[in-house]
Amino acid sequence: MCYCSIRYRRRRIRTGYYENLRKAYTCCDCPKAYKHYSSLWKHRNYECGKEATFSCGLNGCTYVAKRKDHLRTHMKSHKRLRI
Repeated sequence: MCYCSIRYRRRRIRTGYYENLRKAYTCCDCPKAYKHYSSLWKHRNYECGKEATFSCGLNGCTYVAKRKDHLRTHMKSHKRLRI
């Protein structure tokens, strides 16, 4: 398993919630860091060192994504443009 766990340094902000100043999980192959382990897992399996495989099928659009959920979000932007 390839991740580094760092304890959070927290600072209290005005609303009473804590703001995290450091990200706990960093990728071993690139400088990206994530707050949640699940985000690091998605990055390692679908993004890090991989080519973009999902492309937008609409005419004239050249958007490509590494993850299918990012393509879904992009497709919603096309629906907003049509209205």
